[in-house]
Amino acid sequence: MTLRRTAGRRDGGQALVEFALALPLFALFVFVVIELSLVLVSYYSETRMARETARWLAVNGSNSDDQVAAHVQNTMLPGLIAAAPTVISDDNVTAIYQVGKMQVKFMACGAATPPCTNTNRAPGTTLYVEMNYDVANLLFLPTNFRMGSLQTTLPTVLPAYRVWVMNE
Repeated sequence: MTLRRTAGRRDGGQALVEFALALPLFALFVFVVIELSLVLVSYYSETRMARETARWLAVNGSNSDDQVAAHVQNTMLPGLIAAAPTVISDDNVTAIYQVGKMQVKFMACGAATPPCTNTNRAPGTTLYVEMNYDVANLLFLPTNFRMGSLQTTLPTVLPAYRVWVMNE
């Protein structure tokens, strides 16, 4: 009988060691799945906003660049960080605005007040809207990894999503 009790106690210790080894790996897997789902939801939101803004710009092509950036701010989806639009670059070809963590590029109007008379936005021309979002605020796992002299950094900016539409 003594042998059976000892064997039972050893099995209990073995299960505890296996649990202690498996729990961190399982927790890491769960956290990676959660973080990946947050990033994918943000990318879906970015693509949806780019399509919506391109559609809006095609219908309202005579609006100024500031009005397009304000439209992006007003239609920012929940979960994305919105703020007042700031101009990064605005010439007669491409306008680049920062709206919260979203960078927005589109065909520029060049005029400060509507109606837009730039030939880039004339009816029948092709317009584009490009957006990319910085998801650094959503990430809770580390993005910098170092082992000895080797170092790598994961990107925190989603790939740019560009939509081309025909102006009405």
